[in-house]
Amino acid sequence: MPAKDDIMMKTVFVLFAIISVASAWVVAPRVASRMSRLHMTSEGTEYSVTLGLPPLGIIFEDIGSGYPPKGVKVVGLAPGGKGEICGKIQVGDKLKTCSAIRFMSGSSKYNLEDIDCTELDFDTVVSALTSNQSKFGCDRVDMTFIRPAEEESTE
Repeated sequence: MPAKDDIMMKTVFVLFAIISVASAWVVAPRVASRMSRLHMTSEGTEYSVTLGLPPLGIIFEDIGSGYPPKGVKVVGLAPGGKGEICGKIQVGDKLKTCSAIRFMSGSSKYNLEDIDCTELDFDTVVSALTSNQSKFGCDRVDMTFIRPAEEESTE
């Protein structure tokens, strides 16, 4: 289990990364533009959200510890942040995929791609999320989450 200081350091890192990206904005970002239908999988309920550019107001933490990484889960939502405002994301949800800018090897060319986050560590996921910047033609972040069956609430 990671030490409390490691978790705090990662949270502080995310906040600084998000603040530095936010300072480059030229126009106000969209909060939430789309939520897809929910559908059940063997792991739980899968759903997608589209939020404006970072900061997203979602606090993630590594799932488990050690190697190989097992992805990240939501451990908090910033009050008034995009994650809370969209109304869909809950503490305990696991990030399945997110949009990210991927540079082609040995080139300055890049593509916007959906990447599988289920086998990435915290730092890699944060880098992927914060790569969605207006200078690359991005105006949103697309994410797919899985709400584990035991975490689902009755609404």
